[in-house]
Amino acid sequence: MTKGISPVAVGGVTMLYAAILLWGLAFLLELPTNMNPSAEAWLGLIALGVVGSALPGVLMFVLLQRAGAEFISLYGYILPLLGIVVAWIAFGRAPEMTFLLGVTVLQRNRLTPSSA
Repeated sequence: MTKGISPVAVGGVTMLYAAILLWGLAFLLELPTNMNPSAEAWLGLIALGVVGSALPGVLMFVLLQRAGAEFISLYGYILPLLGIVVAWIAFGRAPEMTFLLGVTVLQRNRLTPSSA
């Protein structure tokens, strides 16, 4: 679908449209004109936007182009399990039963052939 188009361009345009949409919704729903954020808050917002959204979004499109859609879909199943393991190791937060149940349901759905 994006053959011949740079994955960086696709990811960048996706993030740009999302930012414009969310900026408009913020003014419509939250009235941010009453807020007076500090420079530290703006830097945090920019860091979260770039490191937490834009960079992973662009990298996903690069990975999609290089590895294909099948790999991306497998990554989606592995990510919740990886999050639980990292939280347990890095922060000492033991997995709760709801987390384990969610991972079990995801993995079971992945292994069950669809009837489509």
